Amino acid sequence: LLLSEKKDMPCDEADRIASLHLQEVETKIEALTHLRGELATMVAGCRGGRISDCRVIEVLSDHRKCQHDAHLPKKKSGVALS
Repeated sequence: LLLSEKKDMPCDEADRIASLHLQEVETKIEALTHLRGELATMVAGCRGGRISDCRVIEVLSDHRKCQHDAHLPKKKSGVALS
């Protein structure tokens, strides 16, 4: 919003900031889409039975058992984007 005080400046900086936010949103949407798929897989694999055989508990306790790890936060320069 500080840019709005400089009405004669080109809007390159505002465009750059908006583009960065868009990229972050798209990354989060992609991660959530993958997480939705993983959750659907877990739920489908665990209908009834006992906790000792529960696929949901198994995967939540060990993420290496996930179908994919795309839902995990991606890191950029050592900082998680989620």
